[in-house]
Amino acid sequence: MNNLIATTPDTIEYEKQIADLLVIIEEQQKVIERQNVQTLELRRQIDWFIAVIKKNNKRTFGQSSEKTEYVAGVEAISLFNEVEKESDPNRPEPEIEEVVIPEHTVKRPKKQIGHRDEILEGLEVFTIEHIIDDPECPKHGEMHVIGKEFVRREVEIKPAQVWVTEHWRLAYGCRPCEIEGECASVVKAEMPPALIPKSLASSSAVAYIMYEKYVNGVPLNRQENDLKLHGLVLPRQTMANWVIICATKYLAPVYEQMHKVLISLGFMQADETTVQVLKEEGRKPTTDSYMWLYRSAERVDPQIVLFEYQPTRSAKHP
Repeated sequence: MNNLIATTPDTIEYEKQIADLLVIIEEQQKVIERQNVQTLELRRQIDWFIAVIKKNNKRTFGQSSEKTEYVAGVEAISLFNEVEKESDPNRPEPEIEEVVIPEHTVKRPKKQIGHRDEILEGLEVFTIEHIIDDPECPKHGEMHVIGKEFVRREVEIKPAQVWVTEHWRLAYGCRPCEIEGECASVVKAEMPPALIPKSLASSSAVAYIMYEKYVNGVPLNRQENDLKLHGLVLPRQTMANWVIICATKYLAPVYEQMHKVLISLGFMQADETTVQVLKEEGRKPTTDSYMWLYRSAERVDPQIVLFEYQPTRSAKHP
């Protein structure tokens, strides 16, 4: 009976199915082994590419000079707080001394290491004379030029161009008053105030630095090196000081006025996106911070777009 059961058609069919399954399993095991080998090779290639990318990023962005840091495995350059890191309010602008010459007194840079002559050496100089049209003496009428006063120097910057602009202010005296000796009628031409008192900064220079950093994403360290190629030695600490002073003095009031107009509208649009902020007090570098954006509707003219940094996306911020 056992022999008869072993040779039944059903038994033969089962054995055939089992044999077929064993063949399929063996083939699948070979496929899995090949895939494991391919997976290991792909992982090796990925590790190699990651190493190359990190090396290239480090060489391109200059970790040591541009404060490049790694956050959660991602290489990041501090875009928003580089100015605050580089700024040094205690770093003085190059000093000025008075030099007396026979005809009039002129302010000239001191001859010392780091003085303005060395900073501006080799740059083309343009002179602007501030004059008075048809100056008149209250007593005798027409006045003549009796001298001119050197007021300040400003470094001007345009893309791929750097030069120096010297501001001279003409002084006018009345010749009859000089002859008679009764009075000293002297007037000087008016001129616009300096962007930053006792500084080489001009509006074009600061605008260029801000544009390069915040629009083109060029760190101050690379701007410093680029300006050297054009003959201007301008430390990044000085550039950082200029950015902070001008942003506080000139741009903050504009921002506040735009803010007042924006919140007076019927409605506005808003959105927020995450940013990484390094070395923020009381927060880990891996903690998400947020850059909020607020803007007016398209039908508003002119349109208003404002950015605001906040550490969270809490509803209290809008």
